[in-house]
Amino acid sequence: MSTLIRRKQAFCVLNARRSKHAAVPCYLHRHPDSDYQRHRQQSHGKMWVGQHRHLISRQLVRIKQLPRASLSICEKLSCISHDNVVRPESFYYETENDNFFIVFEYLHLNVFDLFPLHPEEVSCIMKQIVAGLHHLKGLKMVYGIDIIQVNEYGIIKIGKARKPE
Repeated sequence: MSTLIRRKQAFCVLNARRSKHAAVPCYLHRHPDSDYQRHRQQSHGKMWVGQHRHLISRQLVRIKQLPRASLSICEKLSCISHDNVVRPESFYYETENDNFFIVFEYLHLNVFDLFPLHPEEVSCIMKQIVAGLHHLKGLKMVYGIDIIQVNEYGIIKIGKARKPE
């Protein structure tokens, strides 16, 4: 991989990185509030930022409630295994209210927060974006270009998948 973007370290750094081919856990009969403490609400309660209640990791995540998510969407999202694409951390299904939630890695910066950049940094960002989009094209996933963000290690990540139309 090429040079990483170097910026100030984030508030919460996860020490143990999960293998990119590890299975994505799915919790039935359980709400994400049982594992994550809410910090910031977004999109009228359908999305929020939370922090894991486990004292060792205290990982920040973005939790999104989906309306009637199909199993095929979950399967496609769990197949993503590229360093430049945000992969779900876990799935939650609450049977009482028929609610479905996806937990994603929380990304601290938007790519536009990095400006101004040197030409070498722009080249590095573009290589990572193209690599991520090439992987998604192979999976036939549609992603918006306005949601390219940077994690705490300086790796560019593409997030928020939408169902192909």
